[in-house]
Amino acid sequence: MGTPLTRTREGFERQFGVNHVAHFVLSSLLLPAMVKSSTRACNSRIIFLASSSHRISPVLWDDPNFDVAPSAYDPFVAYGQSKTANIWTANYIDRVFGARGVHALAVHPGAVFSGLFGFTDPALVAEWANDPVLAKNAQTPEQGAATVVWAVVGNVWEGKGGKYLANCRVAPPTDDYTSILSSGVAPWAYDTQSEDRLWMFSEDLTGVHVRL
Repeated sequence: MGTPLTRTREGFERQFGVNHVAHFVLSSLLLPAMVKSSTRACNSRIIFLASSSHRISPVLWDDPNFDVAPSAYDPFVAYGQSKTANIWTANYIDRVFGARGVHALAVHPGAVFSGLFGFTDPALVAEWANDPVLAKNAQTPEQGAATVVWAVVGNVWEGKGGKYLANCRVAPPTDDYTSILSSGVAPWAYDTQSEDRLWMFSEDLTGVHVRL
């Protein structure tokens, strides 16, 4: 999260490459096995770790890798688009492969002070840590894991998916795009045209195509 402008070995902007492209490739390669192993009583399930930061930005179609305008790079905008990409990928998988027994969910684990802040300005992290409202609402790693575990094993999600979860519930819509404490979901999180576009774009980027 919030890395300086650097690139993966393949040339992807680091956050887009690690947070989205790598997970797209892994999920695509696993999908045939997940379809085959799914049963009527126990469907396969994929969970994507998204973030409230998806509200910062949808995918920047004109320059997602900041190749055209590297001077326009903003580390948190780049992080935001990678997290939107996680949500869109989960939604696509659930919509397209749900009928074949594979469902997917995207999860916001909450505001947890962890190693995720390793690339964030220490002064900014200190400011967040000393903010009384933020400190009061910050979660422990165990609390942050609760929604993830619910998504993974919760019986309520058997045979269902395609939702963005936060605080052990389906996140409500919000127009607050800045507060780190808001658990709401941005209006662009559920956009089937963008989900389709991202999947095809990711296939073109990686050369990985699902064959079932």
